[in-house]
Amino acid sequence: MTHASYGPNAATSSWRRRTGALALATLTVASGCHSYTVVPASELSPGASARVDLTDRGRLDLAPVLGPRASAVDGRVAQRTDSAVVLNVATVFRENGVEEGWRGEAVTLPQSTIAQVQLERVSSAKSGLFAGGLVAAVALAAVAFSGNSKAATGSRPGPSEPPGSK
Repeated sequence: MTHASYGPNAATSSWRRRTGALALATLTVASGCHSYTVVPASELSPGASARVDLTDRGRLDLAPVLGPRASAVDGRVAQRTDSAVVLNVATVFRENGVEEGWRGEAVTLPQSTIAQVQLERVSSAKSGLFAGGLVAAVALAAVAFSGNSKAATGSRPGPSEPPGSK
């Protein structure tokens, strides 16, 4: 009869579960470290990460460049003037919820096509919580992996040794 905690794959399986849970927790927390804040277009500066929501007219006017039914674009501000924003586009959001990845192509957004501008901001409070959580997770993982090494490696008592003698 095979015991579930023994065998060559027991340690690997347990390690994979722990690593997967840690990775999932890390990604979940890391995604909350930034947010978007609505700002006037005049606050945009080159290099800033921004999301621009398009007006209805902007969706039509920019369709030849962005494709049909684009509702918003994410990217880095390349340039801003009083009449337009040039954005190196990373993502185009469609009205149907589809997100389309771009490779930083420069797109000029005339002021008349911009409904709302949002700047990406890093939350220092959330980042601090994330860092603390990450340190705690690493410490817990270290304790978990250094705990019962015999069970973690799948070793079991030999034929002449009573259980629990190692």
